[in-house]
Amino acid sequence: MEFEYGTTQSFGSSIKTNPNYAYGYGTFTFNADLDNLQKGETYYYRLKGLDANNTVLYSDIASFSTQVLGVEIPNLKNNAILYPNPTSGVVNIDLPDNRNIISIIISDQSGKVFNYGNDLKTQDLKKINLSGKSTGIYYVRIIMDDKSVINRKVILK
Repeated sequence: MEFEYGTTQSFGSSIKTNPNYAYGYGTFTFNADLDNLQKGETYYYRLKGLDANNTVLYSDIASFSTQVLGVEIPNLKNNAILYPNPTSGVVNIDLPDNRNIISIIISDQSGKVFNYGNDLKTQDLKKINLSGKSTGIYYVRIIMDDKSVINRKVILK
């Protein structure tokens, strides 16, 4: 048995199946490992075999599509470092150079929102003081001058 495949119904490639034979009547499962398929492409395939008289037989044509897989490339302009995390109260915010913060919004796990600051410059290291707040997880939303949003979680211990 062979597995014929390609990006058109003319196929163009073939590979032996596993198992490479079948006898009798019934439903059989055949496997083939395909290498070097193109991403985001539709492939057509069929099985090719021989009957007892060595006559070539073909299955119906079917198709499948490959998916584009990859790693998301981080947007480094939105790279913000909040530390220490977990914290006992004060959290430092380190942002990329020449960035301006429009506002910082902090919310707790219950959804209570604290509008922490507006029109902050990022030329220096910034600090958020969570002292006096209940321990738990806080969500920090930093809105930048280019309208980008940086979201981080901070744990207050």
